[in-house]
Amino acid sequence: MLRIFLLCTVLALSACATIPADLKSAEPFSLTTPQQAQLGDSEGEWVRWGGIIITVTPQNDQTCFEVMGLLLDRNAEPRSADHSIGRFIACAKGFYEPMEYTAGRSITFAGSIVSLQQQKIGDYEYTFPRLNAEIVHLWPKIPDIIYVPTYDPFWDPYWPYYYRPYPYYPRPHRR
Repeated sequence: MLRIFLLCTVLALSACATIPADLKSAEPFSLTTPQQAQLGDSEGEWVRWGGIIITVTPQNDQTCFEVMGLLLDRNAEPRSADHSIGRFIACAKGFYEPMEYTAGRSITFAGSIVSLQQQKIGDYEYTFPRLNAEIVHLWPKIPDIIYVPTYDPFWDPYWPYYYRPYPYYPRPHRR
């Protein structure tokens, strides 16, 4: 009985944090962030960066992504967009469909820092670290959750004291 319990516990814990196989093969990597790479002295370092796609630019033999860098969680997925760690440009060989790799999608790259590139954001001159991406991992879209008002007649803390004509307790439903 104890063996079954231990086996179930190990299986449950191993399912909690899994890095996708393509990104797992990119280890070990440097912990340099895009902001640190802007200062220089990091060319040639192997890094794993991720964030939210801003623009996708297909070229003759490669596709370049402008990305707002975010910290990665233990699954190598970008965390919430509350705090940027700097923008970067990641270029990968081949064609990546801009309609699939749209602005706002989460993405993670593994590759080496090649150079620094000056480019404008509005009127501001920004220094982008340029990443030669060997591995590109696009994260699945998270479906929007809408709240549909429902009423549960079996749970009403105010019954029978007054009647509510509309519900107060929304339940999440996916579109």
